[in-house]
Amino acid sequence: MAAIRAQTRGSRVRRLWMRLVLVLSSVFGNPSVSFPALSANDPDRPPGQVPVEINAEETHFVGGIATAEGNVVVHYGETTLYADRVSFDNRTRNIFADGNVRVYTGEKIFRAAHMVFNIDTKAITASDWGMVDLPLLASGEKLTTPETDHYHVDHGMYTVQNRENPSLRVKSRTMDIYSGDRVVMRDVVIYISNIPVLWLPAISQSLDSDSNTVFFTAGDNAYWGWFGTILYNWKFNPSLSARFNLTYYQDRGLALGGLFRYRPQNGFADLRIFGLPNDFGYTLNYSSLPRYDVGPQRLMASLQQRYELGPDLTLTTDLNYWTDPYIMEDFFYGLYPYNRQPNNVAWLNYYHTGFTLDLLVQDNLMPFFNGLNRLPELDFETNRSKIFHSPIAYESRWSVVNFEQQFSNLNPLTGNLFGLYYPWFPLNRFYQQHGLDNAYLLSNYGGWRWDTLQQISYPKEYFHWLSLTPRLGVEGTYWSDQNVYGNAFYAPMPLRQPSQLTFDRGLLIAGLDTSFKLSKTWNDVESEVLGIHGLRHVVQPFATFQYIPNPYGNPYNILGFDSLFPTITPSLINPIDYPSIDSFFGMTFLRAGMTQRLQTKRNGQNYDLAELTLFTDANWDRKYNTLLMPTTDTVNEVYGTFDFMPVPWLTYHIDLALPTYDQGFTNFNNSISWQFHRSNQLTVGYQYLDHVTIPSSFLPVAMIGGGYLPINNMVPIIAQISPNVQSSIYLSDFWRLNENWQVSGSLLYMSEVGAIIMKTISVYRDLGDWMISFNFQDYSYPGAQSIIMGSIGATLKAFPSLKPSYSFGSQ
Repeated sequence: MAAIRAQTRGSRVRRLWMRLVLVLSSVFGNPSVSFPALSANDPDRPPGQVPVEINAEETHFVGGIATAEGNVVVHYGETTLYADRVSFDNRTRNIFADGNVRVYTGEKIFRAAHMVFNIDTKAITASDWGMVDLPLLASGEKLTTPETDHYHVDHGMYTVQNRENPSLRVKSRTMDIYSGDRVVMRDVVIYISNIPVLWLPAISQSLDSDSNTVFFTAGDNAYWGWFGTILYNWKFNPSLSARFNLTYYQDRGLALGGLFRYRPQNGFADLRIFGLPNDFGYTLNYSSLPRYDVGPQRLMASLQQRYELGPDLTLTTDLNYWTDPYIMEDFFYGLYPYNRQPNNVAWLNYYHTGFTLDLLVQDNLMPFFNGLNRLPELDFETNRSKIFHSPIAYESRWSVVNFEQQFSNLNPLTGNLFGLYYPWFPLNRFYQQHGLDNAYLLSNYGGWRWDTLQQISYPKEYFHWLSLTPRLGVEGTYWSDQNVYGNAFYAPMPLRQPSQLTFDRGLLIAGLDTSFKLSKTWNDVESEVLGIHGLRHVVQPFATFQYIPNPYGNPYNILGFDSLFPTITPSLINPIDYPSIDSFFGMTFLRAGMTQRLQTKRNGQNYDLAELTLFTDANWDRKYNTLLMPTTDTVNEVYGTFDFMPVPWLTYHIDLALPTYDQGFTNFNNSISWQFHRSNQLTVGYQYLDHVTIPSSFLPVAMIGGGYLPINNMVPIIAQISPNVQSSIYLSDFWRLNENWQVSGSLLYMSEVGAIIMKTISVYRDLGDWMISFNFQDYSYPGAQSIIMGSIGATLKAFPSLKPSYSFGSQ
């Protein structure tokens, strides 16, 4: 084999190889590693030229064309080309490579029988070619490059399984490969082994995400009968992608759906659509509650988006529309307990280091739901800051809102019975104040509310350990006439007409916040096993006192809009953040507690081994507890949280509430997570509730403690229940038995029914190329039919785009 290298023997030879160096460097770029084709001191070497080395059995230079033949090897930095023959035509600026052409450049590999490079346009033309650009492996009859990193293929094949005979392939008439981004194919046939299984007009597969190209599932469900679904993704460009699905339900008909995702640099947008043009099973009702006629045309759509319009300006929207209140329960019953009524809100937020400005619009677009509309609401809050560098701090809140309380047009209850169902609604206390103990009809009402709160404080530390912050504030609120219609069967005559009620309220707010911290350190405590390098015990007592004299006038004349909801957790008491302006009246309030931490040093930083917080509330003007039940006791429950994190593989958490009076409640909600082996993690949870009064509208089951929910538009006999004890136990485990087998499962036990109401188990088998899963679910909620589902799924690990599965179930 003869080796050719550029040397300084003559100007003609030197110029010839300089041209070849220039050609090849233009094709392959300018990597940093070089081979000295010309001496660094040679005067004919072009400035900045990176040399190249060519080895071949024979070389020629005839008629302006340089040719190398026989086991040609071209080294150029990190790029290497192998071929039987390489030639360069300076007139056309093309390099021709023939015979078993292989190019290794960066992470890409090209193979072809014939390949042409143009050093000016960077265009590549190849025939009978193949390419590796992980995770992509592609081949085809002809390859061209319309632009950089864009490869157009005629009659191509695409896979991500790096095998000589891949078990899953996608063939298409045309293919456009955008390196590192996506593959767009048209006239597509999907093959499993050598068997064609599906034709699609087009596919867009992302190369930089985990999105699935094609998904198949089939099964049986009591809600739908036999069903089959085809889903595939399409990526229009790096910012816009879509997912389309087509489903046929035996008892429901054809359903269409889609998800459009937009990801610009300044935010995101997700548009979801699901609907049935003709649901011929719309009268089916597998729940235990009666339903209203909804019709066969059913649709569910949502738009969630968030954009940064500027450095401090953000727009957020959450818009939803359902044609009926049951579509989520019928087709997405797994999500229904968490999304029974969607929101519709647009929020514009401007944040500044000194203040926050919010513009909010909320409108209930679905008349069959109860809703509170804000059309619109404008809030302006100033952060606590010093006044002219004095020790006095100032903060404020200003708001104006146009409220509208909208009641469901499907509501069968008269107002007094509606009050039993929803006791926390301000409407109830208003009508009780006006002596409407008999039945009255509900009607929408609305009005304007103006509110402002101004507060000054004097934060200061005394004795280098005691923090005291006295504060004094005033709040003024005005409610316009709220246009309440009596419409009562036995209402006083004035309430048969629109109300003429306005109300204004002034509050004086005085408060004191205090806390201090004590600590004790033991530097000589060491334990390598537990990772303890010294111990420190921190004790931090805290207290908040707040006094608000009762305002003039009767606060129950305020019909109001925002209201406190039943809860087993205490609410915020800071007047700036209080959750209900309409419920903010006179109080003499004290919250006192203590936080304790046990700390050590790990990696030079403080690490909390354990943390315990306990506190209680005392309200001398309190009429209702946190569950909005009447009470005359002053002291509330003792609330607390405890976290124990001795090592990363063992954590424990508990939320608790302990009663301090006869009508108080008890709550323990705790969980422990233990990874006792690197292949196994066990989680156990336990919740205990005692003497908790729950409005029946919170529990959508057929029978509750002897009371009944509406059946055939009949009202409930008992609207609240107070079971003595409610408890549940939750267990979940994930266990990787070995490299081929994995098992996961969960159980939920409820003491009220004395049974395990939820059972799930999944078994995974690794078959090398494929991952097979066997799944079983059993949901047996009290008062409702059981849901039993089973499924078998298969995922090709080297090509996760295809996930065929089969599921079955009954109820």
